[in-house]
Amino acid sequence: MAMSTNKTAAFGVKLIHKCMSLDHLEDNIRRVIVDIRPQMLEKVIENWTSRLDYIRASRGSHMPEIIFKM
Repeated sequence: MAMSTNKTAAFGVKLIHKCMSLDHLEDNIRRVIVDIRPQMLEKVIENWTSRLDYIRASRGSHMPEIIFKM
């Protein structure tokens, strides 16, 4: 599962605007990482595994499209 561009941009802006120093930035990054739900990580792993299976089955050829699973 991938973040949409808008969410990624908003995430970056949120971190940058709320930070006054490198220490604050590091703290914010740690907090955001801790907030990642295990279900999201499971979906990322499933998506990645699916992509690897496709690549193995196609003997390394390019994927015809990018597959996003929500």
